[in-house]
Amino acid sequence: MLRKVQWRWRQVLPKDRQGEVERHGGPDAWLNELNEPDVSPADAAHLANLLVDEIVSFLTDWRPPPQARKVTVSALGQQLRQAAEQNAAAFSEEAAKFSSVPAIYIRRIIEGLTIVVRNNAAVDWHGIPALTRTLVSRVGPTGNEGESHDADWSWACKAAIELISVGLQLGKEGIGFGLEAEVQAPVISFYESSSPADSESFEENYRRQVYYAATSTSRGAALELCIQLIFWLSKNVRKDPGNALAVLPEIKSILDVEIARSGADGRIPRAVIGRHLGWLSYFSADFLKANAPSFFETSDARLRNAVWLSHVQMGAGPLSWLATEMSDCYRQEIRRLAENVPGADRDHLTEKFTHYLVILYIVDALPEDVGAQFWNDAPVEARRTAMWFLGTQLARPEEEIRLRAQSYWDRRLLAASELSAQRTVFQKEIGAIGQFYYQQGLDTDWLMQQTIAASNAGYAPGQTFHLVDRIAKFSASLPHRAVETISTPIKNRHLEMMELGARSKDPANNPRRRPVHRRHAGRRQCGRRHQFPGSRWRYELPRPAAECDGIAAIGMPTSAWRK
Repeated sequence: MLRKVQWRWRQVLPKDRQGEVERHGGPDAWLNELNEPDVSPADAAHLANLLVDEIVSFLTDWRPPPQARKVTVSALGQQLRQAAEQNAAAFSEEAAKFSSVPAIYIRRIIEGLTIVVRNNAAVDWHGIPALTRTLVSRVGPTGNEGESHDADWSWACKAAIELISVGLQLGKEGIGFGLEAEVQAPVISFYESSSPADSESFEENYRRQVYYAATSTSRGAALELCIQLIFWLSKNVRKDPGNALAVLPEIKSILDVEIARSGADGRIPRAVIGRHLGWLSYFSADFLKANAPSFFETSDARLRNAVWLSHVQMGAGPLSWLATEMSDCYRQEIRRLAENVPGADRDHLTEKFTHYLVILYIVDALPEDVGAQFWNDAPVEARRTAMWFLGTQLARPEEEIRLRAQSYWDRRLLAASELSAQRTVFQKEIGAIGQFYYQQGLDTDWLMQQTIAASNAGYAPGQTFHLVDRIAKFSASLPHRAVETISTPIKNRHLEMMELGARSKDPANNPRRRPVHRRHAGRRQCGRRHQFPGSRWRYELPRPAAECDGIAAIGMPTSAWRK
């Protein structure tokens, strides 16, 4: 307030006082100063056009001027990252020369090169390992004083691990084959210098998500790099890629050591390995088979949950050939489907877990007792989620998959049709058939037959508005089945006419498909032409009355019904 008053009355102040007020600016000057962005002493385009030696000299000698508070190290680092993106060839070829600059600049350069690699653009992988090797031995404080500088080398090391990781994940499209020795050396060195206790708030993060918490530590990140090295090498082992681990004895020794860890430290390697069980089952199946009891049958719930939760939440799918060994984990997860599980998001875990069960059933690998336990004991919401996913499998083009998916549905509908079945318990699961109509590629005749069968068993389909739209399209080739699919739920009182108001994008140009006004849609009147009071829409219904509801609702031409 004082500053505002002084600014407005500054003309009456003494000259010296007036100059002092104007030097500090108007009432909003302090706010504008806070919102003013930081400024870099050199922009990205300029840096990208300099020689690497010139950039190194500039980064080594430059210091923020004390009189210009907005010219900062962090702003220069951002421009340096963009320069590395723009001239990745030069920055990667002579990457080793940047090893002498402050840590924040090394990190920004590596981040820029990571973006380039992630976008499948070309870099010189011969130069990058030389830079990453220099970071392995650097631990503790960086020695760079001043605002915005990295306090220690951990951030730069993690950036280097991510760069190598991205290159390895791309397989033959990433790091070129022939650099096995150059790449393997820093990978092993990063692991040897790693620690399981260098992540802030690890326990808190672990309670939210086990895999991300594990890889936030240098030990977890380095171990994942070792697994990705096996994957990358498997692309180059042309004769026997399934035994890629066999030609990497150092990596196998690392995995053996990590699996042998117990207690709290043993959670980190298991969380990382659980994420990559699919990869390990391909290029080191014997290794995985030998360690399966240690992963899935151990009495230590902490270690078992680490690999299991990571596998379900982050994995690419279930391992059918290990379903028997993992059956205890599946049974335990079914028992706790209604509980919150530390280390996992309950909704996401339930969704992925039910997907795994459906896939195992389709490939005929789901233990019968596990399937029975899920169908009998799992919460209805979980069984409905499984049914929603089943719809995607019913639309698969492979006949074998579709037939197995149909058998899953048949079993559930049969169980729901028993006299002792509680209709309220099965309604959400069987009613999920309404979601099947969203899928493109389903056998339309089979889908409508099952809708009729479910209605006759006492179950209404969900998502009826989309159901009506889809059946209207099916009616062109299967008119009688389409009429029966609509009329059966109506006769069974599973659908109301007001839910089935026929819709048309342009009713004036499509007189056969005029929508029924919802306000009066419940009136059951059949005739050649009728206009509801107060409605501007007319409808046309054919006889007989028993089937007029279905035909009008789906907007099917009367000529199709008369065929």
